Amino acid sequence: MNTLLMQSNVTGKKLLYHILKEKSWETFKDNQLIDSQFTGDAGQLLKYIRKYILEHNVFPTIEEVEDDLKIEFNHPIAKSAAVKRFKERLVEIDAGKALDEAQQHLHRKDQEKCYQSILKAKAAFSSSTKAILGFKEQAQDRYDQFLKDQHKPVRGIRPPLESWANNLIFENSTVNSLLGLSSVGKSYISGLCALHAAFVQGKKVLLVSVENSEQSMNERMDSMHFHLDYSGMRQKLFDFRAQERWESEIPDMQKLEGDVILVDAKRVKNIHDVMGLQSQLETDFVIVDGHYKLAGVDFRDSSALLNDTCSYATDSGVPWLITSQLNIEVNQHTGRAAGYSARGNKGYFIDVRTTTNMTQTKELELLGNVAKFEVTKNGEKADMSGISPTWYTQMDFKTTTISEFSLEDYDDQEIARITI
Repeated sequence: MNTLLMQSNVTGKKLLYHILKEKSWETFKDNQLIDSQFTGDAGQLLKYIRKYILEHNVFPTIEEVEDDLKIEFNHPIAKSAAVKRFKERLVEIDAGKALDEAQQHLHRKDQEKCYQSILKAKAAFSSSTKAILGFKEQAQDRYDQFLKDQHKPVRGIRPPLESWANNLIFENSTVNSLLGLSSVGKSYISGLCALHAAFVQGKKVLLVSVENSEQSMNERMDSMHFHLDYSGMRQKLFDFRAQERWESEIPDMQKLEGDVILVDAKRVKNIHDVMGLQSQLETDFVIVDGHYKLAGVDFRDSSALLNDTCSYATDSGVPWLITSQLNIEVNQHTGRAAGYSARGNKGYFIDVRTTTNMTQTKELELLGNVAKFEVTKNGEKADMSGISPTWYTQMDFKTTTISEFSLEDYDDQEIARITI
């Protein structure tokens, strides 16, 4: 019970954060909440808000609350998620108390009271479903929503490169994955997707780089956006003409509408930190490069990590793209592609499928700069013929440019001259 009370205290604070942010009791009233349901820090916070309004006739600011009560609103989440979690905790607490009573009555061999306590616990759980309506009761609401959405375009983020954009979209509230073996260029694709969403589609993008430092990813994206030699960028050594061009194009980039907000593992320790940043910054797209590392050293935690990520994507209302290491066995798999792969200290762990999955591998050993992408949607082949859509890309390291590549049109004589 102590754990449940602590969780209720935390979710209560997250809910009250939105009360303060909106400066309104609407959420409180709409969900029929009462003061006694808030315990610990959340209870003290609610008393403080009530007293402050009584004395000043206005809501206190979030900063005033944090300073006066010496508390912090860490990692805020979406309001709908905060309300849902708080209500779930209340149900768990009521049911837990009833079950504790039932156990005590059982020890005393009082079967009647034990039975009554079990019924009380059952009633607590069933109360959480009272607001759920039946299929026919919601028929008119569904039709009305259809009319509202009928002329709305599909909302989401389109990926870079023409063939991708014609066949794929990262839809809102979904988690999409890019799986690849080590050193096939997942971080470059992450950066390319971020730049394309920001500067072609005018979106605000949160790019979380768990595997590479902020400086390293900034260098990659500068190289990609300004078409500079990445090796020269790392060595701080450029042809003077490239350096002049880079400087002259910065003002043009600053005129563009979107932007990429880049953070690395120094700022983000877990998936909750990512959601906190997304909620705080209100970004249109979230990319987590090296997502599997957020599971920690125990690869079995990747299942919970992916479940949390899917929940956060739903709450945020924006598309998420995650990258992860790919198991060599999945790379050779001929059936359905796996939707997620995570590496741990005991090997690889394959988990739940994501909405869109791109599997990235190197194509032929001699083509060290060519990657192959196979795509599945909801775990199924996207093509009715049973063949996964397949795309090839080629990296030009001198200009850090990723372009589409036709394997069929490639000259065998040129292949012979390419070395890794």
